[in-house]
Amino acid sequence: MADTLVDNVDRNPMSRAIRFCFIAAACMGPVTHVDAGTIHGWGRYHYRYTLRDSDGKAMPNARFALSVTHDLPFVTDRKKVWLGWTDSRGRTPRFALPYELKPDDALLRPRIGRGPNGEQMQYIDQFGRPVTGFPYRLVLCTVPPLEYSGLTDRRGYTAYGASARPVTMQVFERDVTDHDEQSGPSDCPAEGPPALSG
Repeated sequence: MADTLVDNVDRNPMSRAIRFCFIAAACMGPVTHVDAGTIHGWGRYHYRYTLRDSDGKAMPNARFALSVTHDLPFVTDRKKVWLGWTDSRGRTPRFALPYELKPDDALLRPRIGRGPNGEQMQYIDQFGRPVTGFPYRLVLCTVPPLEYSGLTDRRGYTAYGASARPVTMQVFERDVTDHDEQSGPSDCPAEGPPALSG
């Protein structure tokens, strides 16, 4: 599960650091100062996110996908998803935007694969509400297939699967008592029409 802490810097001319917490468990620990580092984009509102697992631990040196409700003006592909790696503390690079984001405007999640095609799945119940903490195994039918096991985040989303070309993406319920997270069924076609397109 990818829950996020946002260090929002340069939010106003006084350049005060404000910390938004998307879940209470992610708010533990001291507020850290955000270093200057590389900034992607432009604008007066600066954001940096921390990718966290389902236990609230930062995910260092991990692949991530970031999207926001508005377009990311510095992302040129049509999906408007920033693909990157977290640093040794589990943090994304800093992003500068010309508009202010509310805490729920950003969607940060772990990522498998790379390329301009991609998607994530969302688990919802029969009433349309997100299913949080659901154990799943995602299989991206690349060559060779890529797998990711985790829990859905607070919005019911899985990790993001990215690929160089459209491929099939499958999601299975994961047996939490099974310690081999890479086991279970998958039915990746050798060739054929993709189930996942741009």
